[in-house]
Amino acid sequence: MLISHVESVLFELRSWVLEYADSNPEEFSQAELVLLAEKTYDISDKGEAEERPYLGQIGKNLKFAFRCFAKAFDLKFKPDYGGDGWQAFRQAVKIRNRITHPKTPASMAIKDDELAAMYKALCWFLDTYHNLLGEFKGSLNPALMKRLIEYQSCDSP
Repeated sequence: MLISHVESVLFELRSWVLEYADSNPEEFSQAELVLLAEKTYDISDKGEAEERPYLGQIGKNLKFAFRCFAKAFDLKFKPDYGGDGWQAFRQAVKIRNRITHPKTPASMAIKDDELAAMYKALCWFLDTYHNLLGEFKGSLNPALMKRLIEYQSCDSP
């Protein structure tokens, strides 16, 4: 569940960056734009170029999405990838992979210390994401912020 939540947030961040990049294509390389769209290319058995979905590692995708979002909106945002929270996140990914693709029935069991690591990973991710959004909100000028709030209001036509 934790990793699914992270993936959905990262999808949203990449979507915002792609919308920005539509108006500012020079800000991103072709490789960045392709990866933001979660695509990759290969050569088919017929020798033709084909597009396929990019299924990268969640840790790398997280770093990429955060970096591209900060780049798009000129933020100084630097997540802490050296602390216990990031290590807990990496452990949570391993736990998720183990229980999603079990080799034995015992590999599906989650120990108390693993639950604690997953909770720590969730806290790290939410804190990091909220810090990113806080910096983004702080970078907006008040008039634009008001327009965004009005746009998202249920009362607007």
